[in-house]
Amino acid sequence: MEVPLSLDSFLEAVLKERSDFDSQFSHLEFSCTKEDREVLSGLRVRFLGRKGPLALLTRAIGQLEASARLTAGQAVNEQKAWIEEKITQAEIVLQEKEQKEKVLAERVDVTLPGRRKGGGTEHPLVASMMRALDILASMGFVIRFGEEIGTEEMMFDVLNFPKDHPARLEQDTYYLEGGALLRSQTSSAQVSLMRAHRPPLRFVVPGKCFRNEEISSRSLTVFHQIEGLYVDREVRLGDLLATLEFFFSSFVGRPTKLRFRSSYFPFVEPGLEVDLLCFLCGGHGCFTCKRSGWLEVAGAGMIHPNVLRQGQIDSEVYSGFAWGFGLERLVLLLHGIPDIRFFIENRPSFLKQFPWCG
Repeated sequence: MEVPLSLDSFLEAVLKERSDFDSQFSHLEFSCTKEDREVLSGLRVRFLGRKGPLALLTRAIGQLEASARLTAGQAVNEQKAWIEEKITQAEIVLQEKEQKEKVLAERVDVTLPGRRKGGGTEHPLVASMMRALDILASMGFVIRFGEEIGTEEMMFDVLNFPKDHPARLEQDTYYLEGGALLRSQTSSAQVSLMRAHRPPLRFVVPGKCFRNEEISSRSLTVFHQIEGLYVDREVRLGDLLATLEFFFSSFVGRPTKLRFRSSYFPFVEPGLEVDLLCFLCGGHGCFTCKRSGWLEVAGAGMIHPNVLRQGQIDSEVYSGFAWGFGLERLVLLLHGIPDIRFFIENRPSFLKQFPWCG
């Protein structure tokens, strides 16, 4: 640009730069686009940069008469400040509009239907355990949890196990330092419950059990049992049968029949194996029941008088029954699961087959 030599022409040049800036600034649409920011940046460089017209006018002040320099300098500085303020205000407006548009774009419309996310389900063993306990609670049984670690006395001696019983061997039971051991069955809670409560007693004890067994498709070293205990006056074997028939019919979801087979368990007399009429073939024989028409589901019997006496209960006045079953085996049979190890392998493809567990 041509440098003015008089104050009047100098001031006219300053006003011309103001007019030029106004003209270009007015084209801004403040639409929060990249172009708007580029225009503002260009205006800042164009009018306030080191090579801009106002910078040239500033350097030209020295060529004016001494009396005019103060007025010229004030005019240029006022123009610079005015342009700087206009650009700064425009940048603030753009930033605020961008922020508002961002908020609107990211706003959650609470009226829209939600997107269901996979949150997992209950494990089939957990769901089955809760179902079994709900049924037993509805029958009047009180839920108690026994100790997973105990002494040989409470695990075996008070339950009438002979000293030479194979269950005491390390091949079957996990022994810990100091003489403690992991419980191999929930029956270990029977005597402690008898000692803590007076008849009539009606308890169920769910929990983990531990046995030193080789892991296979049919057995694990850690599994779950549910133990039932009932003590009162004149309790008979028929009461046990009726109780278990009601429970298993409720658990399976249809009326079913049971049969007792003679067996031996040290803490009951008589000892019984409990078989459930196969709910898959109705007793006609199939692969699951090995063509027998029956499924072995529990061990049971009338509580041995020696065990009642260990529980500080008069066996001449009171009698009772007990039963226990492995939860994994029952769920295997009920759902036709071929391998018990599926329960501990955390396979999504397996767990997704149990949507009712959610």
